[in-house]
Amino acid sequence: IVLTGPNETGTFTQENNEAAHGMYIDKDGKIWMTELEGGSITLKISKFDRNNNKISGTYTFTATPFTSTAASGNKVVTGSFEDVKFFAGNVDEETLAKRNFSQQK
Repeated sequence: IVLTGPNETGTFTQENNEAAHGMYIDKDGKIWMTELEGGSITLKISKFDRNNNKISGTYTFTATPFTSTAASGNKVVTGSFEDVKFFAGNVDEETLAKRNFSQQK
């Protein structure tokens, strides 16, 4: 699951042209995205700790299949996250490979 959203607390939806998006990738590499027609997302960021690079919140989204990956049917995904480390900004592949973005508290 990939979530993108603003760097602040609040409730964000794709419908209001806010920068909230979701993507689901299964173990076979099939992809579903909220940005495609029929997709939607509500992302609530309850904690955005810039000093420690940790974020908490909840999400629910309906993602539609990205057809070139042979995905089919819609995916409805709901979940939460607490004190997950995040990276904000642009990064190249080499830098990304050197960082550990696992969900460590």
